[in-house]
Amino acid sequence: MSPDKIKSNTKLSIVVARYYISHAKLEKLISKFIKKFSNRNTIEINDIKFIDLKSEIEDNKNKLLFKWMDKEPYFIDFSAYEEIQNDGNQDLFLYINDTMFIKHPWTIIAQQLKSLIPTLSSISHPAAIGIVFPYSEVLINDKINPTLDHMTTFCFVLNKSANKILDEKLNSLPRSESMVKDWINQKISSNLFIEYLMKIHLFGPDSPWKWKRVGKNLPKKTMNSKAISVILEYELNASILNYNGLIIPIVRDYKYLIFQKIQTVIGRLIYRDYF
Repeated sequence: MSPDKIKSNTKLSIVVARYYISHAKLEKLISKFIKKFSNRNTIEINDIKFIDLKSEIEDNKNKLLFKWMDKEPYFIDFSAYEEIQNDGNQDLFLYINDTMFIKHPWTIIAQQLKSLIPTLSSISHPAAIGIVFPYSEVLINDKINPTLDHMTTFCFVLNKSANKILDEKLNSLPRSESMVKDWINQKISSNLFIEYLMKIHLFGPDSPWKWKRVGKNLPKKTMNSKAISVILEYELNASILNYNGLIIPIVRDYKYLIFQKIQTVIGRLIYRDYF
């Protein structure tokens, strides 16, 4: 990779999904997060949008600093993510939901983004930065994603090529209640891994791998929304890799894991409704 291919002024668009953290506090946290990875000489923040997926009355909403938009979480986080600014003037796209500040070491994530973004901006093939985990729910010979690893979607960055893939996936989502069940069933019938994932993670008997919120008598609509988001996350990862792309992992070393535990303890004290 030649140095002249590395962009000197990368334009970055950001979208933030809100569930739990108050509007004003989330704005402050995002501002701190941006300061830790941005550099005026290399990264230009092109646009920031905040999407409220849990609409509540905010007494001081007129005092907020950023653009806010209310949306129903039909596709969980992806309902917010599809609102990211993409008018052709962006190089990279950063997607965040507020759970990053509740149970993840967000300062370490920001520091690693600072060191990885220049590399991502130099790659033309579909590419991403994110926190990578194995699919622990099931071990299977999956021909679509043989790695059986996936980039989680509470915080990730896409380049233009990868963002085009996400756009195509978002445009294919069911836009009416009558289409949701058929969409999910079609995905399940066409991919054995998705079928197993849905059975073990969402719709099957209780197990250690089941989504922890299933036991809270969630409405069917919420379960379907979660199913769509899980499938979309899987397909986004697989598509990036199958287009000869790559996913650059955030390093989860001992420092990351220690600070994650600390942040989770703090989160349990402040955001009990999440846990």
